[in-house]
Amino acid sequence: MLAKELTGKTIPESVAVEAIRIVSSRGIKGDLLAALEKSGAIKQMNQALTPEAMQTLVTKVQTQGDPARGELVFRRQQLLCFSCHAIGDAGGLLGPNIVSLGSAAPVDYIIESILEPSKKIKEGYNMTMVNMKDGQVMAGMIAQDGTDELVLRDAANQLHKLAKANIAQRTTSPVSMMPPGLTASLREDEFVDLVRFLSELGKEGDYKIKPNRYIRSWRVMGSMEQADIDHVRHVGLFALNDRTHPFPWSIGYSTVNGALPLAEAIVSAKMYPWFPKIAQCDLQMDAAGKVKLKLNTVKGIVVCVDDREIKELTEELTLDLSAGKHVISVLVTRDAGEVKDLRVEILDGTAKVVTSL
Repeated sequence: MLAKELTGKTIPESVAVEAIRIVSSRGIKGDLLAALEKSGAIKQMNQALTPEAMQTLVTKVQTQGDPARGELVFRRQQLLCFSCHAIGDAGGLLGPNIVSLGSAAPVDYIIESILEPSKKIKEGYNMTMVNMKDGQVMAGMIAQDGTDELVLRDAANQLHKLAKANIAQRTTSPVSMMPPGLTASLREDEFVDLVRFLSELGKEGDYKIKPNRYIRSWRVMGSMEQADIDHVRHVGLFALNDRTHPFPWSIGYSTVNGALPLAEAIVSAKMYPWFPKIAQCDLQMDAAGKVKLKLNTVKGIVVCVDDREIKELTEELTLDLSAGKHVISVLVTRDAGEVKDLRVEILDGTAKVVTSL
């Protein structure tokens, strides 16, 4: 019905790509994919590369690809790479962690995995289709297979607990959770850069995760409503740590080198006199103790921990924390000048980063 309604109509490319992801991840077949591609004017790269075409592309990746540009492509929100894949401790859990992809996989394998994801599915990441006795159909990756309960992780990284007594049928799908066409919106040079970045992951150099304990998962403040700003002004900057207030947070991840690019954050322009970009993380303490953090800069930086603002800020900051979860907000104000990224490292202590929405 939807395919029929799309005939002769135009929809935004971003909507078409998202719809294709949803349809493909649920194993839906028929004319809908073609209708979405046509109505969204999606031009996919050739998914059936000849050996000659593959070799040409591999050569371009090795000679023309730029991993720095490729990392920026990987981080594009519309590609949803981080939604499914983690690089080290940052990213989704639906697909394999690609922290060492480049050191383990040749370039042609990476290209094929992107263009034809269902051709070779890594063991343990198959999509499972579950038909419930009430007629409901669920699809996802098995997160937990217990005696009485099956836990599925769906394409949106949401967990669904299904009682086995209510399952009518369970099958393993030959279709990857990663749909084809996610890179259809990329020019060839962008695709080449992306593959070059992926091919460098895990190799000695700039794209191998260092042992430093950088905070890699953050909440990043979106465009605040006037009511949000008034709340912070009335209570104080530490009000940002109130997890019951519906601030417009979104998840942000650091780059491979541990830096959170500030260019990706929104300036809360009406928060006079700070005009800050705001990032927040959660630290979990299994027991009370001290944690030493190192900031890449303190110029124009404000840090709030739980219900207090740190008054005397230094690049190495020691916090005495109780057992449990603690919220830390970092405001990069206009006084920070040309600072391009935020890097916070845990130098000492047993704190674990547990940031989530």
